Amino acid sequence: AFSLFLRRKLNNINWVGHSTGFLGIRQLYENNPIRDVPKEQIAKKVEEVADTLSLTHLLDRSANRLTADQKQLISLGRGLVRDDVAAVLMDEPLTVIDPDLKFRLRRKLKEINERYRTTLIYVTHDQNEAMTFAEKIMVMDKGQIVQMGTPSELFERPNTTFVGYFIGAPAMNVFPATVKGEHQVDVGGSTVTVAPNLSQLTDATSLKLGIRAEHIDLQNSSQNQDPDHSALPFKIDRIDDF
Repeated sequence: AFSLFLRRKLNNINWVGHSTGFLGIRQLYENNPIRDVPKEQIAKKVEEVADTLSLTHLLDRSANRLTADQKQLISLGRGLVRDDVAAVLMDEPLTVIDPDLKFRLRRKLKEINERYRTTLIYVTHDQNEAMTFAEKIMVMDKGQIVQMGTPSELFERPNTTFVGYFIGAPAMNVFPATVKGEHQVDVGGSTVTVAPNLSQLTDATSLKLGIRAEHIDLQNSSQNQDPDHSALPFKIDRIDDF
């Protein structure tokens, strides 16, 4: 009974991968009609989804005459045609697509997701893709979930150094630190004020301070220090353009 239940649940998940060999969308549903759904209703939904995806002119075209981005959109459309789909799982679907088409297709997927509000699970190793596309991101390391949250939560408050390094470009700067007070740490002999109450730490032996490049302002040492901000002395060795 459990295996039957599991198969039924899996049947309600549409999978879109980076392999793009399949039947055309109209051909697929003519050969494999949805159970207990009239053909007229299927045809109407196919036309609706094809119009949304700007694929109406491709409905009767065979798969070997479609471009990579057209195949990916049709693969997504196959899941949207069914009203009983619980989720669409996309496993690195844009890997085989060139950068310009990838940007346009990503924007189209975002529009479709906002319209149909289908749960979309998108697997990617591209953190820029995840940050611009997702409402919530789940970061995994060595098969374990290390943090889940909105893009801004992961960027501003990473739970681990791995998330700090992985999310953001350039990666977060991480410095070893020691506790100096409830809201102060020592970094290389300089005192830095932080928001969290450090008196509640149970283990402060491996404390690290993370600083995003976007949050760093340069100040000449001869200028008066802003009392609301901490300052660290440093020497510039090289300047690179990003």
